[in-house]
Amino acid sequence: MKDQSTYNLPFSPGKDILTESLLSLNATHVDGETEFNLHSLFGHRECMATHEIFSNSSYNTQTPRAMQGLRTFILSRSTFAGSGHYAQHWLGDNHRDWQNMQWSIAGTMNFNMFGIPMVGPDTCGFYESDKVKNVTEQKELCARWI
Repeated sequence: MKDQSTYNLPFSPGKDILTESLLSLNATHVDGETEFNLHSLFGHRECMATHEIFSNSSYNTQTPRAMQGLRTFILSRSTFAGSGHYAQHWLGDNHRDWQNMQWSIAGTMNFNMFGIPMVGPDTCGFYESDKVKNVTEQKELCARWI
């Protein structure tokens, strides 16, 4: 296997260096596949397993018969293309400002294209922002965000 540097990725997901915040993307799994290729699939497989347990009556004997076969509600931060069959996606913590509202719209639409129809941000922002301190502006931001 040729030497692959984590610092020379084909994209830059943000300002953070990925090797400082997660397992090295060069890590090799037992099947020879790299973490770079499999990292996002972990959450997808968790959603699939959770959906199977909630949906399969042989696993879930406590569910009343009237509720069996209904769509489950599984909310995940870690999904992959096609995860919408099994779970819904949460965009993660964000800030209460106009830029994050704009990003949440784009993020929601992107995940819709990835096959996840039910997606949502923390509407009105999770963290307070230094950019929007005025209470009147915060109310307007929240009303427009909703």
